[in-house]
Amino acid sequence: MAQLLPPLSALNNALSVALRAAVQGPRTGGNPQVGACLIGPSGQILSVGYHKGKGTPHAEPMALSGAPVGTPMEKCTLLVTLEPCNHVGLTPACSQTIIEAGVGSVVYAVPDANPLAAGGAQELAQAGVKVSSAEELGLDETLRQQAQDLVAPWLTAVRRGRPWVIGKTAQSLDGFSAAPDLTSMWITNQLAQAHAHRVRASVDAIVVGTGTVLADNPSLTARTPSGQLLPHQPLRVIIGERDLEIGKITDETSGHSASLSIGGDGPISPRPTKTPGSPWKIEPCLHYRTRDLEAVLADLYEKNCRYVLIEGGPGLLGEFIRQGLIDELHLYQAPLLLGDGIRALPSLGTRTLTDGQRWQLKQQLNLGDNQFLSLTRPSQTALETATITEGEAGEETPNHATGEAIPEAAATPGGASRPGGGSAARDGSSAIAPK
Repeated sequence: MAQLLPPLSALNNALSVALRAAVQGPRTGGNPQVGACLIGPSGQILSVGYHKGKGTPHAEPMALSGAPVGTPMEKCTLLVTLEPCNHVGLTPACSQTIIEAGVGSVVYAVPDANPLAAGGAQELAQAGVKVSSAEELGLDETLRQQAQDLVAPWLTAVRRGRPWVIGKTAQSLDGFSAAPDLTSMWITNQLAQAHAHRVRASVDAIVVGTGTVLADNPSLTARTPSGQLLPHQPLRVIIGERDLEIGKITDETSGHSASLSIGGDGPISPRPTKTPGSPWKIEPCLHYRTRDLEAVLADLYEKNCRYVLIEGGPGLLGEFIRQGLIDELHLYQAPLLLGDGIRALPSLGTRTLTDGQRWQLKQQLNLGDNQFLSLTRPSQTALETATITEGEAGEETPNHATGEAIPEAAATPGGASRPGGGSAARDGSSAIAPK
């Protein structure tokens, strides 16, 4: 007798539960955020799992291991936000784990486009497991879209072989990142800074140019509103051919300096530095002494970076935009008019209105009297657009980088988007990113 699926309402509920579980896991480290929910024949929830990061059990085995002893697995259905993997890496293939557990049916929301891991649905079906996609069963369209949005940047990165790149800038109403005298403290407010640090904690690497390093000596760490390091710290990356002093990047928390490794004129070969002592691991700093941005992104992808944040300066960000390498644009805007100063972005070579780049608004937040906009290129498909979800200003937002709820009103000391720095680089490279 064919395996009977639970009612549609129960499947929708299980997918919703799996999605809420998925976002508890990190999106950094090279693996996607995935959630799984095991339900009984009548739709009762038996167990839930999610992927906690590279090297840990995937969502499916986590959910299966949490099932009550004696559960008749052949009568159960496993809802998964992403098609079970069919790849043996640091952990066994989820398809085999499901088969060995004797699960009767599996429903997945999004097909896995990763050529290394795809084929899980076919493997399950060949083993006699009833496999269905959420689309063919007619599960709630909103839930299916949420599942796609959850993994869209990761799938895009895997398909292209380079990270999903977020470009960040902060500016006055008239598009300046610093005044004519190069002062830039403080254009954006405390809430904007707190938000920017949460974004830092959600990416694999943060990238700046040599001009920013020479002008600001930034730490490039992700911190809480109170100034403490967040549990996840991004890899710190510098791009540029200019010489940099050893110890220019400083860990403000521990007082240690991180030395820099300079790649030669040939292939890029950055070397991680020694991790400074701190309550949380601070990632090493890599200096790519090159102007080949695509080569840098390809190398970062090989280092398991799937999300990369470009923070400064305007020259570097502008070059990423000109080369079509920015997938998502984060814009922080303050209610301030300067009239003149350092432009937040350099010239993009636009000669007429039709040459301008139009972007699609994906998210808009009010951060006190500042605004945050997240935009993507309109030419990208639904599977190539997603953004970090934040609550409305003043509400508590689950922070999956820390496992805690951080009020939107929280802020770091000083109320600045660039604490510890007072001026912009003369080449306009420092911008107003939090250091």
